[in-house]
Amino acid sequence: MIFIFISNNSHAQIPDVYQISGQIFAKDSVTPVSFAHIKISNSRKVFTSDWFGHYTLLVKPGESLIFSSMGYKSKTIEIKDTFNSNRLILNVYLHSDTLTLPEANIYDLPTYKQFIEMVAKLDPPDDDFERAKKNLDREIMLIQMGKVDMDYSMNYRHHVYKEIDKLYYKGQIQPNNLFNVFSWVQFFKALREGKLKLKN
Repeated sequence: MIFIFISNNSHAQIPDVYQISGQIFAKDSVTPVSFAHIKISNSRKVFTSDWFGHYTLLVKPGESLIFSSMGYKSKTIEIKDTFNSNRLILNVYLHSDTLTLPEANIYDLPTYKQFIEMVAKLDPPDDDFERAKKNLDREIMLIQMGKVDMDYSMNYRHHVYKEIDKLYYKGQIQPNNLFNVFSWVQFFKALREGKLKLKN
């Protein structure tokens, strides 16, 4: 009888340390709060929850846990010494905290009036516009295109077209545009219109 009485008293004693586990949620949407901070009061110990809001830590009876995260209001929970088990499950729900910042206007000049006056007095030069028109001239663009080497996509397309011609005319003579009257007509027409120039 004495042994049973001592055994029951030992089970009824308050644990020295609680192992607390749980998950941190957002109160509005029941969404896990990732990487929330859990600070033990009156100490420098700070813990962090994982991606799914899970956490596990050791707390002494009488200490408080402060839960906080960016965008949420902090919450303090006191661990009382009335629990018989040394392992507790504590799920925490944080309320969202919306901060409304005042409007901030940033100007390059001290006052908005000076900025308006400066913009009104601007005289943009026409040189840039004329230079852009000159660079977009069709003849100049064609000349510039002729000076640019073929890139990998153009070489690939040229090779594929040659292989297609070989397969298409396999077993027969391929056409030669030197004997094509219509090709010569297009050639002389391009010379007459100035679209094609012969080099000396």
